[in-house]
Amino acid sequence: MIEFNLEKHKPKIVYDVQGTKKYLCRVRKMLIHITPEETVRQSFLNYLIKEVKIPRTQLLVEEPVSHHQSETEIRNKGRMDVLVLDHENIPFIVYECKKETESFTDNVYSQAMDYFEAINTIDYVGVVIGNQIDLISFDYENDNVIAVKYAEHPKYTNLCLDNEEVLIEDLIFEDFVRPNYKDPINEEELNDLFDYGVIGNGTNKKLFPFLINLYGWIQDEKDKLQLDENFKDIGIKFTKFGNAGGGNFTQQYRAFLLENIEEKPIIFLGLNSMSSGENSPIGTSLFVAIETNEHSHSSLQLRCDKYINIENHTAKIWHDATITIGKLGAAKRQDLIDFIASKENNILIDNQIILGEINFKNDINSQQEQTQKFIQNLIEYAILRDEFRKHKKASAIS
Repeated sequence: MIEFNLEKHKPKIVYDVQGTKKYLCRVRKMLIHITPEETVRQSFLNYLIKEVKIPRTQLLVEEPVSHHQSETEIRNKGRMDVLVLDHENIPFIVYECKKETESFTDNVYSQAMDYFEAINTIDYVGVVIGNQIDLISFDYENDNVIAVKYAEHPKYTNLCLDNEEVLIEDLIFEDFVRPNYKDPINEEELNDLFDYGVIGNGTNKKLFPFLINLYGWIQDEKDKLQLDENFKDIGIKFTKFGNAGGGNFTQQYRAFLLENIEEKPIIFLGLNSMSSGENSPIGTSLFVAIETNEHSHSSLQLRCDKYINIENHTAKIWHDATITIGKLGAAKRQDLIDFIASKENNILIDNQIILGEINFKNDINSQQEQTQKFIQNLIEYAILRDEFRKHKKASAIS
């Protein structure tokens, strides 16, 4: 049996969300209700990242088993507490986590083994109860399965290297490298952004340097943005959001937690390629989404070709207050402008929504006042749009 220091790795910050205590899951980038089992899981995740040296990008939490099964396999409807991916993003370790008062019973092992049997690439099974870990690997000799238990938890690289085909250089996870945005733009990198759905290939080429530069900043989570003591840059989350037209936009979004608002919303920022119609060119939209206890949705899809003007390496970003309110459909733009005007705000200038100006001749970074102001304005606008939606829905009901 392996032991880890649960108290040492227990999350230090607890968030009060409308009277409910929550942890911020560093893997899922969301606020999680505190339970004895969640305390074990969050502490264990910190242990895996800090002590076992598993890159955060190689961890999945509450992951559906069915996501890793072929269409021909019997579907397992379970969710794995913690799934670890190898250097090729193939599942190879699964952990089942339980609260401290549980016991290492056959039922607990059976649950973990169900996941092992459902995903044929898994080589290691771990059961975590409190601060104790039972880690088992499986070898195959002459059609016999041999279980091997560990007295100490191996480091991630050593676990990967148990596969003789893996080379140590394959296990080096490089830091994100910002794509080139200066002329001449690298065509291969640009085509990758098209393929990944970050930039639409029908976007005005004049916008490419700014959009690529902005994308580089969004993805560079090591360049932390600090606006004030109530603002927390929590990094990248791979997730999806829908829009009123029924589209789903899956992307790597930069996430920010707002601690000074009662709901503790998480704001997501990302670029997505999207079309305005079947025969329309594929453009690019700047997405701002909001996630709270009650909802998770896109608040703003700013069409870059329409709302970004480029002059001498400076991007001027604005919006015309177009807004859709669920089943109520489109609202009058002037109604939203009047609503914003009735609130204390920094974005309404001469009856226009002005979001910011950014000089993109050099790398956009978090220390620049223009970057900070732009993100502040985007977040302020997204939140005001949500308040307006609630106001209109309440008015429609009454």
